[in-house]
Amino acid sequence: MPTKNPNETTPEPTPREVPGEKHEQGHTIGDPGRQQQQGNPTEPPRQQGGQPNEGEGNRTAARHYNDAAQQAAQNPARTERQAQEAKRAIDSPEGDALERAEEIGKKPARH
Repeated sequence: MPTKNPNETTPEPTPREVPGEKHEQGHTIGDPGRQQQQGNPTEPPRQQGGQPNEGEGNRTAARHYNDAAQQAAQNPARTERQAQEAKRAIDSPEGDALERAEEIGKKPARH
């Protein structure tokens, strides 16, 4: 009977990845036997509302934002009204809380 060398280590077995379970980084392992989503592969995936998901650099959202910003800039009465509302809020009992929130917002982010 061969004797085992005490300095020799036995390699640990490779852990088995089970589809659907989470591995050490917390990601779920996909099932290799499962087929991909059905549909046209050239068509972008759809969001919940049926709109195509444009991903990063969403042109539709940018267009909506730019339109709203342009309308706000072209309406000085609205800007003046909002400035008056802000002044009343600062002068109200909640003014101290608003000023503290402003100071917190001015501080650099902690990473």
